[in-house]
Amino acid sequence: MPAVLARHEANLRHTLDDLDGWKAAMLAELDHPKFTGAWIRIHDSGDFHSTAYLLAWLDIARSRTDTGFYCYTKEIALFRQHVEPDPSPNFRWVYSYGGTQDADLDPERDRVADVFADEQATQDAGWHSQAESDLLAVLGPAPVGIPANRIPRFTRLQNGRRWSDWQADTAAERGYGRDWQKNRAAYLREHRLCAQCRQPATVADHHPETRRSLVARGVADPTPGTDSGHSANRATTDTPHSRAQVAGTSATPPSGERYLVASTSKYNLF
Repeated sequence: MPAVLARHEANLRHTLDDLDGWKAAMLAELDHPKFTGAWIRIHDSGDFHSTAYLLAWLDIARSRTDTGFYCYTKEIALFRQHVEPDPSPNFRWVYSYGGTQDADLDPERDRVADVFADEQATQDAGWHSQAESDLLAVLGPAPVGIPANRIPRFTRLQNGRRWSDWQADTAAERGYGRDWQKNRAAYLREHRLCAQCRQPATVADHHPETRRSLVARGVADPTPGTDSGHSANRATTDTPHSRAQVAGTSATPPSGERYLVASTSKYNLF
């Protein structure tokens, strides 16, 4: 659907190029009486691409208390820092499995959602479907099961699995399985701030070499806390810096030493 894609891209550019202008336009649109007492889903796809963008939405929710706002998100660390400490009563969220921060989720504490192959699979797992109304994802019982879209290509790839299991299997094939996720979470608990700007970091990655290149050179398990050299020099970054920018900082280790970097960006650096 080229027209829909073009509209989504235009909205994204607006938030990137003129966030204040986008926020003003959104507040003006929400002044319409039809939004009083209504619930607004933030994003029908995608996620919060920056701290500033998330904070803009939080400001909008606090400015329009007669309207409810809700969202699905995989930006767990971002919400832990900026939303969970003081959430607005009219702002609800559910954490979606299938992202890079799944290891940080605790279904006993967090409202979580996962995509199942069908309604029967949701019931068999003891989860609660939101098929009757999407609002059940944030207002109904948890954990939340979402039936998969019946797109033949994705149905074949999902192959009856939960979305989180499918993503985990795919990640494991690339060397980023559940052990990596646990190590990543432990690493970021120890190294919370960016070496460049000292902002909170959320995504661990390898630097100056990629995990793939380390494995290709014969490093058996290039994960944090192993004997593969990462413990000597570690640093974290919070923005999607390029490899050249990261390598040019004072945090760069001596030649031959390897360490992890991290980013608050949902996009891995390398």
